[in-house]
Amino acid sequence: MSDFASSTGTLSDHSCDSSMLTAKYLMKHSSKKDLIHRLRKILQVLQHDECIETGSPDYPGLAGLCLSLTQFVDHQDKEVRIIAVSACMELFTIYAPDAPWDKSDTLKIFRQTIRQLANLAHTTSPKQPNFHSYMRILELLAEVKIAVLLVELHKDGNETEALSV
Repeated sequence: MSDFASSTGTLSDHSCDSSMLTAKYLMKHSSKKDLIHRLRKILQVLQHDECIETGSPDYPGLAGLCLSLTQFVDHQDKEVRIIAVSACMELFTIYAPDAPWDKSDTLKIFRQTIRQLANLAHTTSPKQPNFHSYMRILELLAEVKIAVLLVELHKDGNETEALSV
């Protein structure tokens, strides 16, 4: 179970709860603490709810959630950033082989993903904060071959500078 899932209750609490997978739910946060709480719940649902499908009438707010998450990828708080990046990586798996964001937002997410993974240099033990989150991001990058999307974006236009961290 991820760092975030263990702190947000049981998995059955949020299974198939489409009301959390909306921009409206995320944007109702009243403080940084509430934002982190909402992001954790969203991440937990994305990680453990196997019935999520793009374009499904059961998840009408999924596309809006994707767009809302991008504004938190570069948030000033490091915990908000890692949860937002983790949620974006989970959404990549749901939307594969396509990305649910435009080119600019996709590159923004990847830049922050690279920054987050750089933290593995000092996060070497499973007992350290966010270790499991970083490992999950690596797992998703390998499993879904999300990096192939970067190659495609690079082919579409010279985006070398856009990915510089």
